[in-house]
Amino acid sequence: MESSRLPLSHNLNYFPAVKPSALILGTLFEHVSSFIVYGPLFGQTWQKAMSTDKNSEFWASKETKSALTIYSSSLVSSITQTYAIAALINLSGTVTYKGAAQLGALIFMAQTIPQVVMSVVQEKRPRELTLTRVVTGLVQTVGMSLVLVGYGTRRALVGSD
Repeated sequence: MESSRLPLSHNLNYFPAVKPSALILGTLFEHVSSFIVYGPLFGQTWQKAMSTDKNSEFWASKETKSALTIYSSSLVSSITQTYAIAALINLSGTVTYKGAAQLGALIFMAQTIPQVVMSVVQEKRPRELTLTRVVTGLVQTVGMSLVLVGYGTRRALVGSD
């Protein structure tokens, strides 16, 4: 009996194509928005909440990791999240800002709300920490969806005018 396994390159054809420049834009958007939220917008609040957080030993040990490891994992996760949002935009046929906001809100509900509930109910994290995560989650889902729809995520068809 023949194997029904397809080559990897054939399996990748099932993933929606996304403009590489949209991936770059989304990744930059996520890093800049995180810088703004954790810096000028909520920086002092975030630092205060982290210092009172009962699990701050985890964050202290995180600082001892190499900068290369932290930045490369952040870059990979940003590219992955940008691709996932752009692919959902393409698959759903979203072309309006209203549709992008709705799609971003659904992604926010699936990605951030469970973390917030866990943070508040089980982990008893400081309110400021949770608020900052909510704002960051909204920017990185709803905001990212709006930016990507505004820019465009679909690759141009080869040979089309």
